[in-house]
Amino acid sequence: MVPLNLTIQLVSGVIGGNAASGALRHRASGTADNSLLGALGGVGCAQLPGLVGLGGFGSGSLDLTSLAVQMACGVIGGGALVSVIRIISARRKPGRSRGYRAF
Repeated sequence: MVPLNLTIQLVSGVIGGNAASGALRHRASGTADNSLLGALGGVGCAQLPGLVGLGGFGSGSLDLTSLAVQMACGVIGGGALVSVIRIISARRKPGRSRGYRAF
């Protein structure tokens, strides 16, 4: 893996994780927790296109399309992982207000 790609995935995951945290009203986690979860989700999700077989998107190439896809996957993956973890933790803690609407 190219270090530039990993850096893009980490930074975009952190951005997506903190953006998702700001969008949720229930703020049980801190910025460090959201950043760590976002970075993990960003790297994990950015590796998916290469695993599924979508060409060079996850294989380490440095063209503009590959970098844009990795950035988008990082933001989406980071935000998704933080959102899922926060919703699960909000459901597990009785007596706390939930930051989402139950239908």
